[in-house]
Amino acid sequence: MPSAPTVTLYTFTSAADLGDDRWKDPGLPSVFYEDREEARRSLLKARDELAPDPNSSFPLYLEKVETVPMTRSAIIALLDDGVEAIISNYEVIEEVARA
Repeated sequence: MPSAPTVTLYTFTSAADLGDDRWKDPGLPSVFYEDREEARRSLLKARDELAPDPNSSFPLYLEKVETVPMTRSAIIALLDDGVEAIISNYEVIEEVARA
């Protein structure tokens, strides 16, 4: 019996939002990307937009996110409980300082 696929996605966050609790807070929106380079381009664009603001939180972190097997139950958990329900592992893969 074939198993359900897992999905590898990429996102980025600031130093202020880094950590396990960020997946629990639906008020902290995350934008996910299928491609690492697309996520990195968005991160660098955000860095350039935030750099002039002395109150912005740096560094920024590029993250690799792996999901649980995407079964019907996992999708229902995602819809009911938020993104935390489907994340099996994540790791910071790059740190970007203020420009």
